Amino acid sequence: MRKLLWIVLILSIACTSKLEHGQTNQDMKKLESAVQEASEIWMEWDGIIGVAQGETDKGKPCILVLTSTDTSATVQKLPKKFKGFPVKTHSSGPIDAQ
Repeated sequence: MRKLLWIVLILSIACTSKLEHGQTNQDMKKLESAVQEASEIWMEWDGIIGVAQGETDKGKPCILVLTSTDTSATVQKLPKKFKGFPVKTHSSGPIDAQ
C-alpha cells in the first residue's frame, strides 16, 4: 500500500508541475482538492487501486482513476465528471506492494 501511495504522489507531482495554457494556480489547487476528495471516496471501492491527476486525450486536466481490472461494474459506478473535472480510467492491472 505504501508503494502505491508513492506512485500516486509521484504522478500527482509530475502532473501539477506543468500548467496548461490559461490555467492558474487556483485551477490546479481545485484539481488537487478534487483528486484528494475522490481518492478518499473511490479508494474504498473494489477494483480501484489509485486516483491521481491526469490529462484527457486533448491535454486537459482530469481525474485519473487506476483500476486493477477493466471491470465494467467498477467503471460504470464512476461519474463522467467530478467537481467539474472529467474522470478518466486506466486499467493498470494488479499492483503488488510487498
